[in-house]
Amino acid sequence: MSRCVDTHMATARALRPWCKNAADRRELTSAQIAIVELADEVIRLKAVADLLAKHDKALS
Repeated sequence: MSRCVDTHMATARALRPWCKNAADRRELTSAQIAIVELADEVIRLKAVADLLAKHDKALS
């Protein structure tokens, strides 16, 4: 991944515990919450891409 994506993913990992707790979540800005939500989506998409690549390789 690019340096920018790596930085956002690291930020998301640091913020994720606060996003899970509703009381702590109120302390985060909407941008911080968005970073965590986007990082979660990137992780899900990467998992799907890896699975599709593995499936495609098996069909070859």
